[in-house]
Amino acid sequence: MSSPPSRPAASRRSSGACGSSRASRCGSGGGGRTLVFGLPGNPLSAIVGTSIFVIPALRRLRGEADVGPRLERGRLGEPAGPSDNRTTFLISKLIPDADGVLVAYPTERQGSHMTGALGESDGFAIAPHNSGPLPAGAEVDLLLL
Repeated sequence: MSSPPSRPAASRRSSGACGSSRASRCGSGGGGRTLVFGLPGNPLSAIVGTSIFVIPALRRLRGEADVGPRLERGRLGEPAGPSDNRTTFLISKLIPDADGVLVAYPTERQGSHMTGALGESDGFAIAPHNSGPLPAGAEVDLLLL
């Protein structure tokens, strides 16, 4: 499974407790009791990976039935889209419109290293794989922070 920016995110079960931060020291994997998650190194990619993979896994462990990422439908307030046709999580300011639908306004600064832009945002507008540029008003999934 790949996550932006095309770096693998990994999860596995380990047969023992982790003695260090290196996954290779966490046991042989495959059916143990300790969950180990590998996330991208860029801060925003790690936040997205945690929201999409880790939190749903923890919710499943708590016994919840519906554990998918908590996404909400919204629309873009201005044209936006991925720069390379991969699924892209656009850092966005989310503002409720008069009809109650959240409208996403992507920040000027985009990129998995743009931690300052996160302070200006409320979540991510998700531009789907191969979507190309999306017009203002396009319906998108939103990942709220």
